[in-house]
Amino acid sequence: AGAIAPLRIGVVALAAGFLTQVWVTALVAIREQRALVLTNLLALVSVVGLGLALVPSGGARGAAIASLAGESVLCLATLGMLLRARPALGPGWSWVLRPGAAALLGGLCGLALPAPALARGIVAVAVFAAASGPLSAVPRDLRAAFLPAKRRDG
Repeated sequence: AGAIAPLRIGVVALAAGFLTQVWVTALVAIREQRALVLTNLLALVSVVGLGLALVPSGGARGAAIASLAGESVLCLATLGMLLRARPALGPGWSWVLRPGAAALLGGLCGLALPAPALARGIVAVAVFAAASGPLSAVPRDLRAAFLPAKRRDG
């Protein structure tokens, strides 16, 4: 039971790690390895410093917070270096807003429902899925990969 809080924090750190890999790949592609060294040094200093400060008093939860902070620093610094080197390679922010709006709607519906956790989770996912279509939260190429192609007669 004591591992639940650190694992919840770790999941967010994992998401930051996935995003970091996108930015890292772009920096390598444009030959900005120096930027990668700098961002990793910054993240290392952050995680070690926060680890030394948080682990003695916070234990596993403190370590998870230090890890999340280090991953977040690495993610944001890597994105910053990418935007500095080639602003055109930065992400378009609609890819965050549209699925985020669908997730917010689903999450709020799930939280508002006075029901067991499983039922709330099912409702949240169903509302997210239903809202994703009208909000165009799923990219066209992803939809095309999973939905059957329209037939053209003629």
